[in-house]
Amino acid sequence: MTTSPYLGVPQLAQAQAFPEITFNEAFVLVQAILNGVKDKDLSAPPGSPAEGDAYIIAAAPTGAWSGRENAIAIYWGGSWRFVPGNTSAGSPIVPGTNNEGLTVFVRDENAAYTFRNTGASPLTFEWLKLGTTIDAVDVIATPSGNLAGTNVQAQLNELDTEKAGLDLANTFTANQIIQRSGVTAAFSVTSDGAGATITQNRYSTNGSGVSFNQRKSRGSLATPTIVSNADLVNQIVGFGHSGVGFVEVANLTSVVSEPTPSTTAMGAQWRFALNPAGSVTTTEVFRLDHTNGFQMFGANPVIDANRLFRRRVYTVGTLPAAGTQGRTAFVSDANAPVWGAAVAGGGAVGVPVYDTGAAWFVG
Repeated sequence: MTTSPYLGVPQLAQAQAFPEITFNEAFVLVQAILNGVKDKDLSAPPGSPAEGDAYIIAAAPTGAWSGRENAIAIYWGGSWRFVPGNTSAGSPIVPGTNNEGLTVFVRDENAAYTFRNTGASPLTFEWLKLGTTIDAVDVIATPSGNLAGTNVQAQLNELDTEKAGLDLANTFTANQIIQRSGVTAAFSVTSDGAGATITQNRYSTNGSGVSFNQRKSRGSLATPTIVSNADLVNQIVGFGHSGVGFVEVANLTSVVSEPTPSTTAMGAQWRFALNPAGSVTTTEVFRLDHTNGFQMFGANPVIDANRLFRRRVYTVGTLPAAGTQGRTAFVSDANAPVWGAAVAGGGAVGVPVYDTGAAWFVG
């Protein structure tokens, strides 16, 4: 019997006898595709099938379904027929590349499935539920410079697992959440040749603005616990490319500064750090907190909580070499200081001093 090359559906021959038999069998096979199947998880034929019952055959089939994995089986006329069926020579057609895109409704799952290539090596195929997250085979031909398919797969699988509420194609209509347990949660915006900008807009009838909230907890997503003193709460970091890779150049960090954090006590400080010229090591420049005010290059208050300026304390012997007019400091060991005269050490008097450009004077 002559059959179609991809699905093995019987074809009428010219002037053949009893054409209705061929036509009816072909119609039954097409019906299985159009009308859907009962199940897709059986490897053996059910015990008492009804006329017209159809199934997608699962892995390692047995009995009358042996050798027909991934085919559609339909019970008709007291025996099983298959899509794909047989070649014109009578050999079973193994579902494969020529059958990709075949779509069937599975009634026990109330879902449609499409037959497709898994992207694995050696080449294999599967029935994929429509709406399932794409995997490597769908993105393997990404343009040069994009993520490899396997990386995209891993990221999309993780988002799907955590039920991320992202909708990048449409306006957000509800809170959008990315939650990942046990691994880093990352959101990246990358541009090749144009700007990469994250913009927040708020339109309202009151004076409230937009907010960018970053939160820190110890513990886990399921069981969060209180933070500890010196915990880093959030950080905004800038990087520059060195020609080899990205190098950190600056960061703005908030840190818990409460000895015993609680629901009523959560003191904190901001710290700002930069790379010095000629270095790739980020070094703190200043910090701010309520207790010590404005501090520079570590815990060194410059303007305290009372808005009083604090000069750096030296001994006369440890003062920097004079030469930059206008600098001021404080010495703790002046000897018989005279206002407006050069300071001498070896005493026990604390006085303010200033750099004239040639020497340190009391004043």
